[in-house]
Formats: sequence, structure tokens, C-alpha cells
Amino acid sequence: MKKQIGVLLLSFFMLTNLIAQKLPAGRELFVLAYEFAQDETDAWTSARITKFDLMNNEYVVSGYCVQKIMMGFQKQSYDVLLKLEKDALSVTVGNMESVACDKDGKPTKGATSMKNPQSTMTKLAGLIQKDLAGRIKSWSDEEYAEKYDEAVSNPAIINCIAETTTSLYTSKFIENNNLIGKQVAYNVVVSEIKENKPDERIKKTLESMDGTLPEVYKYGYELIGDFNAIDVAAVVPEDTIGMLTGPKKTVTIFFYSNDDKLLMTKAGKEFVVKGTIKEVRLDKTSGKLSWITIWE
Repeated sequence: MKKQIGVLLLSFFMLTNLIAQKLPAGRELFVLAYEFAQDETDAWTSARITKFDLMNNEYVVSGYCVQKIMMGFQKQSYDVLLKLEKDALSVTVGNMESVACDKDGKPTKGATSMKNPQSTMTKLAGLIQKDLAGRIKSWSDEEYAEKYDEAVSNPAIINCIAETTTSLYTSKFIENNNLIGKQVAYNVVVSEIKENKPDERIKKTLESMDGTLPEVYKYGYELIGDFNAIDVAAVVPEDTIGMLTGPKKTVTIFFYSNDDKLLMTKAGKEFVVKGTIKEVRLDKTSGKLSWITIWE
């Protein structure tokens, strides 16, 4: 789609009509929005979901594309609103701006950002609508199930739902999507790694009972890390033209493992945790996401 966008931005003689595109029965719009935001091969150079409203089924993907234009490069940044209207996919493009840049998207010295006309945004919305409708219809049931699982188990998605809905809504989301027991792989930034063993207070408590240690102590190591949740309902990079910026969000991950590689992993480094979700903890007072626990 990047090539199509490049052609569109060079020509105003192209006509793309917005035609009602219904989603296949049983397929959710948020999965399509998640897939679209992740596509930095065909759709974007860089993108983030800046609005994830599951209750109202509305999503905004914000980002930019860098295109080769004659002797240089041009950066187009814009927002894409996805929603359903009478069960049909509705796509609206807004806040579209262009600026001369280098191949990495950094505006060139003295470059001036220019707003794009409504006609360009309408035509681009038509291209995106056709592309996304075709994608979700082309997925097999197995492909859709895989993409659905990836979306609902993403800590950024869970964090966003907890931030924007109620504790009960989030709890039902966790329950209805069988998140506990789901196999996942998360890339986290390590905060701390320590030996996983009960302290003396816990030991004494257990000695006064049946003496059985909790099952988690079958693992020798405990990793505490942060999952970067900026990709969903967060903010875009500071150099993105026409977008809002703000603090990044993270989700705390507890990972229990017997992998000796953890012995040589330093704080501040990235580590891929692979295992089973054992707990998604919500704060009892605020309902916000506190942490996710994973066992190897």
C-alpha cells in the first residue's frame, strides 16, 4: 500500500470511491486495527494506535510514511480512524501533513510542514478501506484465530482496556478470552533478576501449616521487567509531524524460569520471556493493570 499512497500523493486524477465493506461474521474490528498498526512493511514507516476504544468499537492509528519524491524524500503523517457504521467498515483520514525529509523521516533543515487537502485524505481513506477489508476477508479461520490471540494477549492492549474501562469489564475481557493459561512471548526490558526462593517469614508460616511450598518455587529465577506499552493508546515519537507527545507507558512483567541464561542478563537489557500467563493482576481500588505473571 505504500506504493499506492506514493502514487496518490503525486496525482489528483485518481478516483477512489468509498464503498460499504462489511466485515465477515464473527471477526472483530480491533484485530484489524491491531494488524494495521503493526504493518510497517506495506502500510507504514512507523505507527501507533493512539485511540483504542473497545466499548465503542473505535480505533485511531497514527503514524507516517516516508516516500521517495523526485530528488528527495517526503514524510506524510496522518491519523486513520476505523469504526463500524451499520456493520460496515468506515475509514476516515485526518490531520494529514507533508514535509521534506531525509530517508529516515527526519525533516530537512528549513523544511516547512504543509497540510494536505481534504480530497487527498478522502482518496487515501478509500485505499485503506479497500486494503483492510480485503485483508480480513482473506484470512483463514486459523490465521484469524492466531491474530486474535496475539492482540488480546498483548500487554499494551490489556493495559489500555484497564485504563479506559471498568475493573469488571477488564476482568470479563480476561475471562472471556481465556488469557490465563495462554502461551505468550514478550520482549521486556529487565529491571531485576534474582534467585527465586521463599524468605524466612514464608518458610516459618509454611512450617506451621503443611510445609508445602507454592508451586512457583519450582523455578530458580525471578525476572522483573517492563513491557513497553506505547504501541497502543499511547503516544507517537516526538519527531512525528502533527501528533501529540507525552510520557511512555509500561506494563510490569514477572517471569519465573529455570533458564540459566538469566544469570548473565543485566538490568536494562532486553529479554524475550516465553511461557504461560498465570496471572493478570488488577489493582483492587483503581481497576488498573498492576502486572502480568508468566511461568516458563
